[in-house]
Amino acid sequence: MLAQMKAAFRERRGVTLVELMIVLMVLGVLLSLALPSLADLLNRRRVQMVADQLTTDLAYARSESGIALESVSLRFMSDATQSCYSILYFGTIGGCECTRGAGSSCINTLGPGYTNFREIRTTQVPRNSGVSLQTTGSWDASSVDRVRFLYPQMTPTVPDFAVIVRGRGFTLKVQLNAMGRATQCTPDGSMPGAPAC
Repeated sequence: MLAQMKAAFRERRGVTLVELMIVLMVLGVLLSLALPSLADLLNRRRVQMVADQLTTDLAYARSESGIALESVSLRFMSDATQSCYSILYFGTIGGCECTRGAGSSCINTLGPGYTNFREIRTTQVPRNSGVSLQTTGSWDASSVDRVRFLYPQMTPTVPDFAVIVRGRGFTLKVQLNAMGRATQCTPDGSMPGAPAC
């Protein structure tokens, strides 16, 4: 009986410390190889998601100007914590600030009649996501960082309007053509699968 117990004990031997250390070293090597590509994948995906949302919002604003029978504008801003933009029914008095957040972009803080802009949608991109927005275009002095789709043509007021979406080594450019249609391209070749600008 004792001999049977000793034989059973020998068959149930566990993993030695050396075997465990070898497995941990192999896992460490595999993780060190996989983590940089995972981080790149996440950063690339963030840039793509923001660019896709912006492309959709530009198409929405353009179509809304035709459906609502009035001009629709986008105003871009940034501060220390975020880049943002609001889609607005165009007004002539006051303005809106997307840094306040969705639903409160056009709040009247200075009394009745301060603003006749009306917010449709606001999108905020936090700086800690690693993604930022930078507008480019030929504006007049009163409309910097803004583009408006004019009713009834649905064409943009800034024909060379574009937004550069940057994020930790990846860049996409969302640009409008003369008719106001939004397209994406990569100015520096950093986004695989996107056409070059």
